[in-house]
Amino acid sequence: MKVPGELPSPGTSPGDWPDITLDPSFPPTMRLGGRHWFGLGAHRPYLPPHLEIYERLAGQGVKQFQCDATCTEDIYHPQLRFWHGPDDFGSPEQETQFARLLEIQPDALIQLRIYVGCPEWWLDRHPGECQIYGDGGDRCSLQRTPSERLPSLASERWLRDACAAMRRYVRWLVEKGWSRHVSGLFICNGITWECSILGSDRFPDYSPQATLYFRQWLRDRYRSREALEEAWGRPVTFEEAVIPSQERRLAAGMGLGLRPVPAFQDVVDHQLCLSDMNADLLLAVAAAAREESGGHVPIGTFYGYTLTAREQTPFTGQYGAGGFQGGHHALGRVLRSPDIDFIASPFNYANRDLGTGLLMEHVPLASIHAHGKAFFDENDLYAFNNPQSGDDRASGISVGFTETREETLSIFRMALAQSIVRGKHQWFIELTGWIGEVAENFSDPELLREIARLNLLGEELISTDRSSVTETAFVIDEKSVAYLPLDSRDFLERVYHGSVRWGHLGAPFDLLLLEDLLALGDEPYKLVVPACIKSPAALRDFSSWMTRHPGVHVLWDGTPDYFPPATNAPLIEAMTVAGVHRYVEAPVTVWANRMMVLVHNSAPGILPVKFTSPCKGWELFSGRKFKAPEGTLEWSFGECDVALFQIQDR
Repeated sequence: MKVPGELPSPGTSPGDWPDITLDPSFPPTMRLGGRHWFGLGAHRPYLPPHLEIYERLAGQGVKQFQCDATCTEDIYHPQLRFWHGPDDFGSPEQETQFARLLEIQPDALIQLRIYVGCPEWWLDRHPGECQIYGDGGDRCSLQRTPSERLPSLASERWLRDACAAMRRYVRWLVEKGWSRHVSGLFICNGITWECSILGSDRFPDYSPQATLYFRQWLRDRYRSREALEEAWGRPVTFEEAVIPSQERRLAAGMGLGLRPVPAFQDVVDHQLCLSDMNADLLLAVAAAAREESGGHVPIGTFYGYTLTAREQTPFTGQYGAGGFQGGHHALGRVLRSPDIDFIASPFNYANRDLGTGLLMEHVPLASIHAHGKAFFDENDLYAFNNPQSGDDRASGISVGFTETREETLSIFRMALAQSIVRGKHQWFIELTGWIGEVAENFSDPELLREIARLNLLGEELISTDRSSVTETAFVIDEKSVAYLPLDSRDFLERVYHGSVRWGHLGAPFDLLLLEDLLALGDEPYKLVVPACIKSPAALRDFSSWMTRHPGVHVLWDGTPDYFPPATNAPLIEAMTVAGVHRYVEAPVTVWANRMMVLVHNSAPGILPVKFTSPCKGWELFSGRKFKAPEGTLEWSFGECDVALFQIQDR
């Protein structure tokens, strides 16, 4: 057993890591020692000495834990600092944290949440590398930190030095022997660790480095001056192109709900450029970690919050993932990188209420799986004994608070079962102390016993055939988001809030990027709903795809409350064939794969669960057996019930 301050023996090689790998085709699933592994985990933002979540969940069999760390500087937790000067590396505070965790759980596996922040001393040495805002200044008030300056994401000097620091950090883990316990490197930056652009509410970045980056980005996209001038609708050269003013970036949609082009094509281009700039740092640091570790440790990140991009508000600009300008719209590029193994996000904050809401990730999950990447849900639900504190940072979002023990057990069952059925992994996070006063979210004995059972259930079911049987898809074009002005409500209503109502189709559905739909062969879906396809290029591509797939019904009017009139017989037939059924009075959400069906609803009574072929099995929470012919199974539900059906045989 290790005690605080005691160092493990040195590692022997860059390969001195746990045997954790990624199976990219299961759906993409982590393996431990060659076997599929759910790896239920837990995290608390660094808040010594509060380690209750680690102590209590370790007692329920949880062995994977996240620890806050940094290879440079964590602007939220400067005591974790690793990079103290040009050649001064090390972090006794991080080692103390690791040792405390191993004292609690000697065989713990640690997923390091590595913040790649910029030290103040580095900015003092390189003041010309700072991010510049729309008002010409380089200072910005940032959440929960005295830091006011940031490096430009276009700074080649910062990119090079951040990568070098990550290499030095990986070597340090091996030299100190900590690598033996490290189950993953989770690369973080920006607002709340979520790899979005800090200061996005101040309209970055007008630095000389950002201007040069933008001009090169335009060269790479348009190739010729003639093509650039045609796109922008005015005379311009690559050498003269400038970042659009804050006023132009704020301009309303002129009644169209879109930025008119070519007049505002420069604004569209710059917003897309910001996402590439943001992805550059993430992918460069990931590549450095991959190479330095010899490829022996999984690498992941928060990225690709396409689904929840929304209007610019004080909350999204300062505390959330950055809204429209957060730099999260290069997901396709990140997913094509060989240096990223897994993506993570919390559940959507639009409506998490048990029954009427939905626990859905921020990202297009089907695209992540299509690229062979694993996914982790970050479960930050609030238990019944931990009421919301009234902290204004949580205002306007749904955190999934439940009022009774029974409801808490139901929503935690739903969260874990959803991860299993939809081919994901999960960790719990304790946010108290970060938002509101410190409280004990995981202290109720019955909840802890249920978590122990769910943990065992997850490990049992992880090796079943969890491949998709989904026949309905919502399709989003991440590049189209840049065509929306900041005053647009369309994306907010149709996608961010609308996605909750998609869940009540009464049938499972996929959400994927347009580029991944275009890459699919044959006709994988029976019903496709364009959720955000706005750019001219995306509209042309999707129209061409429709022509090549005449057997797929496309529902263009994808408003959340849309249901076809009785006179639209072909559409009704297409939706019926795809298993779609709108429960107007009693919202019901269904997820399914080849071996399991998860159902939750908000109304008591008999629920018809549709199976596409005869099958038998049992309900995993109640233990009740069932046998169903092809068609429907009637299952008795109570209010806010959650049922997970294990299909034994078809």
